[in-house]
Amino acid sequence: MLRSFTVTFAFVTYRLVSSWLRYWIKVPDDPVADDIDTLMAWACWAVPLLIAEPLIQLRAMRRLVR
Repeated sequence: MLRSFTVTFAFVTYRLVSSWLRYWIKVPDDPVADDIDTLMAWACWAVPLLIAEPLIQLRAMRRLVR
């Protein structure tokens, strides 16, 4: 369930990071901006999932020990 929530929340993360990036950093309207958007789209689901996965596995290991 936590994994699904993490991946689903990536869309919200993308919108927040995108608006923050365009507000604080002047992103040009050229092909570089498309590359930034592509990288950000991957990072918004991959990075939180890389953080959540060890937590999920740790929780599962704790259940086995008890």
